[in-house]
Amino acid sequence: MSKKSHIKSKIGKPPGTLLYLGNKAIKDSKVTLTVYDEDIFEVHEINSFNNLKELLSKTKEESVKWINIIGVKDIEFLKLLGEHFKISNLILEDVLNSYQRPKIEINHDFLFVVTKRPYYNNDDYSIEHNSYIMNDRLLISIQDAENDFYKDITERIKNGLNVFRKMKTDYLLYVLLDLSVDNYLLVFEEFQEKSEALEEKLIYEPVKEDLSSIQELKKTVQAIRQSLWPTREILNSLVRRESNFISEGAVVYFRDTLDHQLQLNDTLEASREMVSSLMEIYLSSINNKMNEVMKVLTIIATIFIPLTFIAGLYGMNFEFMPELKWHWGYPLTLLVMFLITLILIIYFKKKDWM
Repeated sequence: MSKKSHIKSKIGKPPGTLLYLGNKAIKDSKVTLTVYDEDIFEVHEINSFNNLKELLSKTKEESVKWINIIGVKDIEFLKLLGEHFKISNLILEDVLNSYQRPKIEINHDFLFVVTKRPYYNNDDYSIEHNSYIMNDRLLISIQDAENDFYKDITERIKNGLNVFRKMKTDYLLYVLLDLSVDNYLLVFEEFQEKSEALEEKLIYEPVKEDLSSIQELKKTVQAIRQSLWPTREILNSLVRRESNFISEGAVVYFRDTLDHQLQLNDTLEASREMVSSLMEIYLSSINNKMNEVMKVLTIIATIFIPLTFIAGLYGMNFEFMPELKWHWGYPLTLLVMFLITLILIIYFKKKDWM
C-alpha cells in the first residue's frame, strides 16, 4: 500500500484512532522486558500483556524497566499498554504513524520522543520509525521494524556495572538515541561511496540512465534532511533539561550526542552539494560528448567540401571542358582529391582538432 493510500484510510477518523500508517510488511510483533539495577539483570520474552503485567508486579520499584517492542502489528497490545500506564491515545497514534516527523513531547507523566533511523537495505535507502515513552523508572521503545536494532544494548547493560547499571532511564534513552544518530554515519559512508562511484562513471562514461541515479541520490538526501534536522531540537530540549525525568548527570551525554548531530548536519550539507555537482558533471559530460560528436562531423564535412566542389565541377557536363579530353584527367582528379584530404587531416592533427 502506498503512502497516499495509508493517509487516505486515516481521513475522517476521530483523533486518537489507533491505525498503523506505514509501508513495513511486519508479520508479527516481538516484546522483551529488561529489568536491571546495580544488583540484578533480567531479560524476559513477553508472550502476552498479562505476562508483562505479572513480571512488572514482581520487579523492584527502583529498578529500571525497559519494554522493547519490535514491530507495531499488535495494536491491541499497544492499547492495553496505554491503558495500564495511562498513555494518551494521541501519543500512541504518533507511535503508529511512521510518517510522523521526529519530535519531543513533555508532560508530567511521560517524556515522548519520536526519531528516525536511516539505513541501506540492498542498496535501497530505507528509514525506520522509532518511538520512546519514558518516565523515571520505565522506558518503552517501539521499533517499526522486524529486526531488533537494539539487541546489543542488553549486552552493554549486562556488562555495564560501572555506569549503565547505576544510571536511570535517562541514560538508557541517551544510549538508544546516540545509536540512532550514529547510524547516520553509516548511511553517509554508503552515500559517499555511491556518489564517488557515480562521479567517476559520469566523467568517463555518462549515459542517460545516470540521470535516474542522480535523482535517487537527491531524494535520499532530502529524506535524510527531513529526519536529521528535527533531531537537533529534540537533543537541545534534553540538554536544557526541559523534562524533570532528565537528570543533571545525563546532560553531558546528551550534549555529546548533540555534537555528533551537528557534525552530521555539516556532512549533510556536503552531501547536498555533492549531488548538485553530480548533476553539473553529468550535464558537462553530456555536452562534451555532444561536442566531440559535432567536432567529428564538422571535420568530415570540412574534408568533403573541396571534394564535393571538384566532383560537382566535373559533373556539370559542359561540352567545352578541356580536362574532359585528357587521358590522365580522371586519375589526376582522384589524386588531387586524395592530396586535399591528406593535407586537411594533417592540418587538423597539428591544430589538435582530431
